Amino acid sequence: MGLKWEDLVPGTFGKETIQPENIPDDIKDIPDSMVNEVLCCIRCKKNYNVVPAELQLYRRFVHSVPRLCPDCRYRNKIALRHPRKLWHRQCICIGTNNSPQTTNNQHRNTTLHFHGEKACPNEFETSYAPDRKEIVYCEQCYQAEVV
Repeated sequence: MGLKWEDLVPGTFGKETIQPENIPDDIKDIPDSMVNEVLCCIRCKKNYNVVPAELQLYRRFVHSVPRLCPDCRYRNKIALRHPRKLWHRQCICIGTNNSPQTTNNQHRNTTLHFHGEKACPNEFETSYAPDRKEIVYCEQCYQAEVV
């Protein structure tokens, strides 16, 4: 397809000026001079640095300086995404709070839905696998619950 691919992304290694274990855990203990340091990723050992705006952001949100390089943090973020697959599911709502006990991972609603006291008949495709714990409503039932 003409796309460019690199198995080993170029980077700097072994030039760190501070070891990961010597970086304070509390952002309050991080000096302004941290922006002049070269850090080492604890996973891939690639060198990276923290720019002043990034350090200000970590201080504002009281977040420690990351021990992973931007590439490894990006890989972690991508790993949290749903798989690129759709599952056929049925809406799991069943009646209102006045209806009988729920069964088979179905949930009672807090408001009256178009299907009344019966289980919702809507079926749809979703990126949430059937074995996941999230509550998955069809669009009509979801809108009825959040409005």
